[in-house]
Amino acid sequence: LGKEPSEERIMKRRQSTSPDASSMVHKEAEDKTLLSSSSSTFSNCNYYSSDEDGVPERAAAFCFGLQQEQAACLEREKVQLPTGQVQKIEQDLLGIADRVDVPESAVQELHHEIQKLVQSGGKGGASTDAFQLAMEIDREYATNRKLSMAFLRSVEGSVKRAAKRYVRHFTVKLDLFGRDKLCKDIELSDLDEYDMEALESGGFQVLREKDRAGRPILFGRYTCMKYRSVSNMVRALWYVWSSIVEDEEHQKSGIIAIGYENGKLPLERFDNAMSLQQAGAMYDLHATSSDGGFDRDLARGILSLPLSLPIRPVGYHICADSSQWQGVSDMVTVTVCKFVRLRLRFHYGTMQETMYKLMTNGIPVDSIPVTVEGEIDLAYHTKWIEHRRRLEMERSQQMIDAHGD
Repeated sequence: LGKEPSEERIMKRRQSTSPDASSMVHKEAEDKTLLSSSSSTFSNCNYYSSDEDGVPERAAAFCFGLQQEQAACLEREKVQLPTGQVQKIEQDLLGIADRVDVPESAVQELHHEIQKLVQSGGKGGASTDAFQLAMEIDREYATNRKLSMAFLRSVEGSVKRAAKRYVRHFTVKLDLFGRDKLCKDIELSDLDEYDMEALESGGFQVLREKDRAGRPILFGRYTCMKYRSVSNMVRALWYVWSSIVEDEEHQKSGIIAIGYENGKLPLERFDNAMSLQQAGAMYDLHATSSDGGFDRDLARGILSLPLSLPIRPVGYHICADSSQWQGVSDMVTVTVCKFVRLRLRFHYGTMQETMYKLMTNGIPVDSIPVTVEGEIDLAYHTKWIEHRRRLEMERSQQMIDAHGD
């Protein structure tokens, strides 16, 4: 794509946009003209797309502008999809879609595809160096059927996409945890003091109840995250995601994710009175600083991590009660790709209003760890960590006993 749109041009575009949705549909040709000359930095799909069959990493453009403009863009994306795929998205969100499973025979196909990636020297952006290192360290771990099936389920049986995710898994794992932990499942004992601080902050939690379709729910609250470095929070999130998909039923059912920013929040971290130029810079997750308190490095790590794990999020809900989150939600919308974007639901309103909207989507709102005063509740999360610690100690003892026999 061409040059970045100037502030003056964007202002003209906004001024000419009517709040009437029908009038915006008539501006589709104008939208396409604007997009064709807009910067790809913040209007293209950067995440969740690089492992999709036949889709370049930066292929999909999306609107930048008012909520009505984005709504029109979403509607156009929907009508471009086959009817069956649109229905599946709605079924995923409502929890009535079929569970995903793949035949065991697909494991052999997966590793054949991985070998093709190795032989090609990692062409197409999928470096295989870390995977090959894992093969040298522990071939049995690097090719085990349980992990292979988990990755195949995460992409609904697409062997090519699973292969790319599989090798990326070892690349990211090596970077986050090092060579010594490359060929083992990550446990609490593998997290350092600052990783545990990030985990215990409750910025990411597994809810105590599942949704009405029996799917696990990952809860996130950005303004509660405490971390010394981005890698501490990303390692903590790696652990939480991995713990969820230990259960094969969760691999088959998919996962629901909630970002909940209602209640007492340090909103002074966000300056909503920014110029269009500053807003455009904020949408660029490839920058290395933060804007108005929003850590783009952390956002980049959070958004890209699912591409390295055998997880299948099928629905996303973001709740907020302040317009100061509008810029952040816009950034998320234009950054993620079509697969995620069409499964995103933003809920703005009071705590009561957003809880009601979550409830209508099958979310057990009594499990949301936020008090009526708007404070984060860490009671269940603390118990969950202790449960995980006991579970992992029991597993370790069983392994010791097995080796003793």
